[in-house]
Amino acid sequence: MVALAGITESLKEFIEGLSSSYSYGGFFFAAFFTNLIPFFPAIYLAFLAIASAVTNNIWDIVLLTLSAGIGAGFGKSMVFIASDVFGRKFMKKEKRENMRKILQNSKTSILALVIVFAATPLPDDVVYIPLGTAGFKFSTFLLGVTMGKVILTGIVTGISSSASWLAKYVTSSISTEGSHSPVFWGVTTSIYAALTVLLIIIVYYVDWVRVTKAIAEKGWKDGAIIFAKEFKRAMKGREKPQPKD
Repeated sequence: MVALAGITESLKEFIEGLSSSYSYGGFFFAAFFTNLIPFFPAIYLAFLAIASAVTNNIWDIVLLTLSAGIGAGFGKSMVFIASDVFGRKFMKKEKRENMRKILQNSKTSILALVIVFAATPLPDDVVYIPLGTAGFKFSTFLLGVTMGKVILTGIVTGISSSASWLAKYVTSSISTEGSHSPVFWGVTTSIYAALTVLLIIIVYYVDWVRVTKAIAEKGWKDGAIIFAKEFKRAMKGREKPQPKD
Protein backbone atom coordinates (compact mmCIF):
# COMPACT_ATOMS: atom_id res chain seq x y z
CA MET A 1 0.00 0.00 0.00
CA VAL A 2 2.92 2.33 0.82
CA ALA A 3 4.52 1.55 -2.54
CA LEU A 4 1.23 2.30 -4.32
CA ALA A 5 0.92 5.62 -2.50
CA GLY A 6 4.50 6.50 -3.53
CA ILE A 7 3.85 5.70 -7.19
CA THR A 8 0.60 7.65 -7.32
CA GLU A 9 2.22 10.63 -5.60
CA SER A 10 5.11 10.63 -8.12
CA LEU A 11 2.61 10.44 -10.98
CA LYS A 12 0.62 13.28 -9.45
CA GLU A 13 3.74 15.47 -9.16
CA PHE A 14 4.72 14.74 -12.78
CA ILE A 15 1.28 15.64 -14.12
CA GLU A 16 1.13 18.77 -11.97
CA GLY A 17 4.30 19.84 -13.73
CA LEU A 18 2.49 19.59 -17.05
CA SER A 19 -0.14 22.07 -15.90
CA SER A 20 2.24 24.57 -14.32
CA SER A 21 2.52 28.09 -15.70
CA TYR A 22 5.54 27.33 -17.89
CA SER A 23 3.83 24.39 -19.60
CA TYR A 24 0.94 26.19 -21.31
CA GLY A 25 3.17 26.51 -24.35
CA GLY A 26 3.80 22.77 -24.14
CA PHE A 27 0.08 22.05 -24.40
CA PHE A 28 -0.23 24.58 -27.23
CA PHE A 29 2.46 22.84 -29.30
CA ALA A 30 1.26 19.33 -28.37
CA ALA A 31 -2.22 20.23 -29.65
CA PHE A 32 -0.75 22.04 -32.67
CA PHE A 33 1.42 19.15 -33.87
CA THR A 34 -1.23 16.51 -33.11
CA ASN A 35 -3.77 18.37 -35.26
CA LEU A 36 -1.17 19.14 -37.93
CA ILE A 37 -1.30 15.51 -39.07
CA PRO A 38 -4.56 14.65 -40.88
CA PHE A 39 -6.63 11.88 -39.25
CA PHE A 40 -4.16 11.57 -36.35
CA PRO A 41 -5.83 10.69 -33.00
CA ALA A 42 -6.19 13.60 -30.55
CA ILE A 43 -3.94 12.09 -27.86
CA TYR A 44 -3.24 15.52 -26.37
CA LEU A 45 -6.77 15.48 -24.92
CA ALA A 46 -5.83 12.61 -22.60
CA PHE A 47 -2.95 14.59 -21.09
CA LEU A 48 -5.13 17.69 -20.94
CA ALA A 49 -7.78 15.78 -18.99
CA ILE A 50 -5.21 14.48 -16.49
CA ALA A 51 -3.55 17.89 -16.05
CA SER A 52 -6.87 19.65 -15.41
CA ALA A 53 -7.85 16.96 -12.91
CA VAL A 54 -4.84 17.52 -10.63
CA THR A 55 -4.83 21.33 -10.54
CA ASN A 56 -6.89 23.28 -8.02
CA ASN A 57 -6.47 26.66 -9.73
CA ILE A 58 -9.37 27.77 -11.94
CA TRP A 59 -7.07 30.04 -13.96
CA ASP A 60 -4.77 27.10 -14.71
CA ILE A 61 -7.78 25.25 -16.10
CA VAL A 62 -8.83 28.26 -18.20
CA LEU A 63 -5.32 28.78 -19.59
CA LEU A 64 -4.91 25.06 -20.29
CA THR A 65 -8.21 25.12 -22.17
CA LEU A 66 -7.28 28.16 -24.25
CA SER A 67 -3.69 27.12 -25.01
CA ALA A 68 -4.68 23.62 -26.15
CA GLY A 69 -7.76 24.84 -28.03
CA ILE A 70 -5.93 27.61 -29.89
CA GLY A 71 -3.01 25.28 -30.66
CA ALA A 72 -5.40 22.69 -32.09
CA GLY A 73 -7.16 25.35 -34.18
CA PHE A 74 -3.87 26.59 -35.60
CA GLY A 75 -2.80 23.01 -36.37
CA LYS A 76 -5.97 22.34 -38.37
CA SER A 77 -5.48 25.67 -40.13
CA MET A 78 -2.15 24.41 -41.48
CA VAL A 79 -3.97 21.39 -42.93
CA PHE A 80 -6.46 23.81 -44.49
CA ILE A 81 -3.68 25.95 -46.01
CA ALA A 82 -1.95 22.88 -47.45
CA SER A 83 -5.26 21.81 -49.02
CA ASP A 84 -5.74 25.32 -50.42
CA VAL A 85 -2.29 25.23 -52.03
CA PHE A 86 -3.05 21.79 -53.47
CA GLY A 87 -6.32 23.11 -54.93
CA ARG A 88 -4.61 26.10 -56.55
CA LYS A 89 -1.95 23.93 -58.19
CA PHE A 90 -3.88 20.85 -59.28
CA MET A 91 -7.55 21.85 -59.54
CA LYS A 92 -9.04 23.37 -62.66
CA LYS A 93 -9.73 27.07 -62.18
CA GLU A 94 -13.34 26.85 -63.39
CA LYS A 95 -14.20 23.98 -61.05
CA ARG A 96 -12.57 25.73 -58.10
CA GLU A 97 -14.52 28.93 -58.84
CA ASN A 98 -17.81 27.04 -59.01
CA MET A 99 -17.13 25.38 -55.67
CA ARG A 100 -16.16 28.72 -54.14
CA LYS A 101 -19.43 30.33 -55.26
CA ILE A 102 -21.41 27.49 -53.69
CA LEU A 103 -19.50 27.93 -50.43
CA GLN A 104 -20.04 31.70 -50.42
CA ASN A 105 -23.79 31.23 -50.78
CA SER A 106 -23.85 28.98 -47.72
CA LYS A 107 -21.20 30.75 -45.63
CA THR A 108 -23.19 30.66 -42.36
CA SER A 109 -24.01 26.95 -42.57
CA ILE A 110 -20.41 26.09 -43.53
CA LEU A 111 -19.12 28.02 -40.51
CA ALA A 112 -21.53 26.08 -38.29
CA LEU A 113 -20.31 22.85 -39.88
CA VAL A 114 -16.67 23.75 -39.16
CA ILE A 115 -17.44 24.55 -35.51
CA VAL A 116 -19.46 21.37 -34.96
CA PHE A 117 -16.84 19.10 -36.51
CA ALA A 118 -14.10 20.79 -34.44
CA ALA A 119 -16.03 20.53 -31.15
CA THR A 120 -17.21 16.92 -31.52
CA PRO A 121 -15.68 13.48 -32.12
CA LEU A 122 -16.51 13.72 -35.83
CA PRO A 123 -13.59 13.14 -38.27
CA ASP A 124 -13.07 16.82 -39.07
CA ASP A 125 -10.38 16.40 -41.74
CA VAL A 126 -13.04 14.85 -43.98
CA VAL A 127 -14.64 18.33 -44.14
CA TYR A 128 -11.63 20.63 -43.73
CA ILE A 129 -9.50 19.26 -46.57
CA PRO A 130 -12.24 19.69 -49.23
CA LEU A 131 -13.00 23.18 -47.89
CA GLY A 132 -9.35 24.15 -48.30
CA THR A 133 -9.18 22.61 -51.75
CA ALA A 134 -12.28 24.56 -52.80
CA GLY A 135 -10.78 27.86 -51.58
CA PHE A 136 -13.10 28.60 -48.64
CA LYS A 137 -12.26 31.89 -46.90
CA PHE A 138 -9.36 31.28 -44.51
CA SER A 139 -10.31 33.86 -41.86
CA THR A 140 -13.79 32.34 -41.54
CA PHE A 141 -12.34 28.85 -41.27
CA LEU A 142 -9.75 29.93 -38.67
CA LEU A 143 -12.47 31.54 -36.55
CA GLY A 144 -14.74 28.49 -36.75
CA VAL A 145 -12.12 25.81 -36.16
CA THR A 146 -10.52 27.67 -33.24
CA MET A 147 -13.91 28.26 -31.61
CA GLY A 148 -14.76 24.59 -32.02
CA LYS A 149 -11.45 23.36 -30.60
CA VAL A 150 -11.70 25.69 -27.59
CA ILE A 151 -15.20 24.34 -26.96
CA LEU A 152 -13.82 20.78 -27.19
CA THR A 153 -10.92 21.42 -24.81
CA GLY A 154 -13.30 23.28 -22.49
CA ILE A 155 -15.57 20.25 -22.35
CA VAL A 156 -12.59 17.98 -21.59
CA THR A 157 -11.13 20.18 -18.84
CA GLY A 158 -14.57 20.92 -17.39
CA ILE A 159 -15.56 17.27 -17.11
CA SER A 160 -12.16 16.19 -15.83
CA SER A 161 -11.82 18.88 -13.17
CA SER A 162 -15.43 18.37 -12.05
CA ALA A 163 -14.91 14.62 -11.74
CA SER A 164 -11.74 15.20 -9.71
CA TRP A 165 -13.55 17.65 -7.41
CA LEU A 166 -16.40 15.17 -6.92
CA ALA A 167 -13.94 12.41 -6.07
CA LYS A 168 -12.20 14.61 -3.49
CA TYR A 169 -15.55 15.64 -2.00
CA VAL A 170 -16.75 12.06 -1.66
CA THR A 171 -13.39 10.93 -0.27
CA SER A 172 -13.27 13.72 2.34
CA SER A 173 -16.49 12.44 3.89
CA ILE A 174 -15.06 8.91 4.15
CA SER A 175 -11.34 9.32 4.79
CA THR A 176 -8.95 12.01 6.07
CA GLU A 177 -6.03 10.92 3.88
CA GLY A 178 -7.16 12.93 0.84
CA SER A 179 -5.59 11.97 -2.49
CA HIS A 180 -3.24 9.52 -0.70
CA SER A 181 -6.20 7.38 0.29
CA PRO A 182 -7.06 4.21 -1.70
CA VAL A 183 -10.65 5.37 -1.32
CA PHE A 184 -9.85 8.48 -3.38
CA TRP A 185 -8.39 6.45 -6.22
CA GLY A 186 -11.27 3.98 -6.07
CA VAL A 187 -13.84 6.78 -6.28
CA THR A 188 -11.85 8.55 -9.01
CA THR A 189 -11.59 5.36 -11.08
CA SER A 190 -15.33 4.72 -10.75
CA ILE A 191 -16.21 8.26 -11.83
CA TYR A 192 -13.91 8.19 -14.84
CA ALA A 193 -15.16 4.74 -15.83
CA ALA A 194 -18.74 6.04 -15.80
CA LEU A 195 -17.70 9.09 -17.84
CA THR A 196 -15.87 6.87 -20.33
CA VAL A 197 -19.00 4.78 -20.87
CA LEU A 198 -21.05 7.97 -21.31
CA LEU A 199 -18.58 9.36 -23.87
CA ILE A 200 -18.58 6.08 -25.78
CA ILE A 201 -22.37 6.28 -26.01
CA ILE A 202 -22.19 9.89 -27.22
CA VAL A 203 -19.44 9.20 -29.78
CA TYR A 204 -20.68 5.94 -31.27
CA TYR A 205 -24.45 5.98 -30.84
CA VAL A 206 -25.45 9.59 -31.48
CA ASP A 207 -26.23 10.24 -35.14
CA TRP A 208 -23.83 13.16 -35.61
CA VAL A 209 -24.70 13.51 -39.30
CA ARG A 210 -28.30 14.25 -38.33
CA VAL A 211 -27.19 16.73 -35.65
CA THR A 212 -24.81 18.55 -38.00
CA LYS A 213 -27.40 18.71 -40.75
CA ALA A 214 -29.96 20.24 -38.35
CA ILE A 215 -27.47 22.93 -37.25
CA ALA A 216 -26.45 23.76 -40.83
CA GLU A 217 -30.02 23.95 -42.14
CA LYS A 218 -32.05 25.26 -39.18
CA GLY A 219 -29.61 26.67 -36.62
CA TRP A 220 -28.08 25.80 -33.25
CA LYS A 221 -31.39 25.60 -31.37
CA ASP A 222 -32.76 22.87 -33.65
CA GLY A 223 -29.38 21.15 -33.58
CA ALA A 224 -29.48 21.05 -29.77
CA ILE A 225 -33.00 19.60 -29.86
CA ILE A 226 -31.93 16.89 -32.30
CA PHE A 227 -28.87 16.11 -30.16
CA ALA A 228 -31.06 15.76 -27.05
CA LYS A 229 -33.36 13.35 -28.93
CA GLU A 230 -30.39 11.39 -30.24
CA PHE A 231 -28.82 11.20 -26.79
CA LYS A 232 -32.10 9.99 -25.27
CA ARG A 233 -32.40 7.35 -27.97
CA ALA A 234 -28.79 6.25 -27.47
CA MET A 235 -29.24 5.94 -23.68
CA LYS A 236 -32.24 3.69 -24.27
CA GLY A 237 -30.13 1.47 -26.51
CA ARG A 238 -32.22 1.96 -29.62
CA GLU A 239 -30.73 1.59 -33.08
CA LYS A 240 -30.26 4.59 -35.34
CA PRO A 241 -33.30 5.13 -37.58
CA GLN A 242 -32.66 3.83 -41.08
CA PRO A 243 -33.09 6.32 -43.97
CA LYS A 244 -36.25 5.84 -45.98
CA ASP A 245 -35.94 4.71 -49.59
